[in-house]
Amino acid sequence: MKSYAPMKLVLAALSVCMMLVASIIWAQDQPPSPSAAQSSAQNGGKPDAPPETPVPPNTDSYAVSLGTGQVINLNGYQQGTGNAGSAEPPASLAEYADGLVVKTAGQDLRNQFFYGSSVSGFYTNGFSGTRYNKVYSSSIDPYLGVLIPTKTGSFMLQYAGVIDPNTQNANGLQAYHAMTFTAQGALTRRWYWAFNSGGSYGSELARAQGSLGYSVVESTPVVNTSAAATIVPANNASFGQARGTLIWLESRRNSFSFTGFYTYSGIQGLHNTFGDIGNHENLVGTAVGFTHTVNERMAVRAYADANSVLNGPTCNSYGGGVGVTVRMSHSVVFDGQAGPQRNSAACGGQQNVGFSGSLVKSLRNGDRIYAAGGRFFTSAYRTNGFWENNAAVGFAKGFGRLTLISEAGYLRGAALASTIASFEGYFVAPRLRIKINNNMGFSGGYRLFNETGGGLQSGNLRFALVSLDWYPAPIHFR
Repeated sequence: MKSYAPMKLVLAALSVCMMLVASIIWAQDQPPSPSAAQSSAQNGGKPDAPPETPVPPNTDSYAVSLGTGQVINLNGYQQGTGNAGSAEPPASLAEYADGLVVKTAGQDLRNQFFYGSSVSGFYTNGFSGTRYNKVYSSSIDPYLGVLIPTKTGSFMLQYAGVIDPNTQNANGLQAYHAMTFTAQGALTRRWYWAFNSGGSYGSELARAQGSLGYSVVESTPVVNTSAAATIVPANNASFGQARGTLIWLESRRNSFSFTGFYTYSGIQGLHNTFGDIGNHENLVGTAVGFTHTVNERMAVRAYADANSVLNGPTCNSYGGGVGVTVRMSHSVVFDGQAGPQRNSAACGGQQNVGFSGSLVKSLRNGDRIYAAGGRFFTSAYRTNGFWENNAAVGFAKGFGRLTLISEAGYLRGAALASTIASFEGYFVAPRLRIKINNNMGFSGGYRLFNETGGGLQSGNLRFALVSLDWYPAPIHFR
């Protein structure tokens, strides 16, 4: 059996380097220590004051609404995102609706109950191997969520469903259900924790009719290309993930993070090819990181990670690197990281470099534009490959009561076996929303999904949709 001791040594070396860099920066941050006499003289003969206890940096945490695809401020209070000198009241990030901001009064939102639904009509034109050909259908998409802030953090639980009677389809009722749980808090003034998890199960056709799936990048919702560009010709699919992070604030400028994560993908009825590990995949991993805040506009970091696949051929991957976050203006943020990555042959061959980056511009009125991409190790939404290259672009622009939103992405995933062609997929999803009032609106759009390779039947899924969206402002309660 091949030994992976060199890769473990690389990971250990990266960790040591991170600690050395952290110690050097920490030493540079410390002011020169005056002598006891000087200190006493400066304080008028009084003893030195004790060192100040580090406090958490002024950052905000967000989750993505499973109903609207917009961000929710997990701190449970309003925060302005525009000019501090503006006389306008701050907008609650918990009440976005497709780029249209609902303004509320009061600074303390306390507990919040989110609810809403969309009723949609679809015309679907084919997906190879699934009998979804020229189907007219409709769906009801319920959404529920509850946010409970605490003294040191918050808890949030969300549910969203897509229920499609689809009476013209021989496969009958189609449904897809998703739930997420997000929590954060503090153990002490130096130790903080965060946890998020999510699970979903149901029809792949219903999943494609629902939300594209989003993640948060600097308080801006960015489409999850791994989820949106991977629509497989299968009956049902199940996905799950969990991630826990522990953060130690060494000082006001320096912090260390320790993360563990788990990912599950299960796809029913795949077209299996020799060399495919099957229809289920489990992956666990860990990561450590060090972040140094240079100033209000810039932070640099170093990281190391390790991944291991629990089923199928033994696949282990180790790596690390450096990254930077730059706030170029009050509305433009760049984030990027890169570093070496080594993995076993069972992971689909060596990939020497991993990287990711994003550039987002978000405005107070909900307009946004972004570009994101990367090359990294992941098993999410697929069961026959681990390495993935992807890119996504998107924008939202409001014109009075009209909001134009468009998103597109591309994904290429390396397959495990050399006999299987790499998976490639892309999607395009423009839509237009017409605001009726603060709680309701009409929307219409078009979605195109295309895929080839990966041991699957090549095909595409195209559908047009119109919907009536109802997402009232959340109910506040104690």
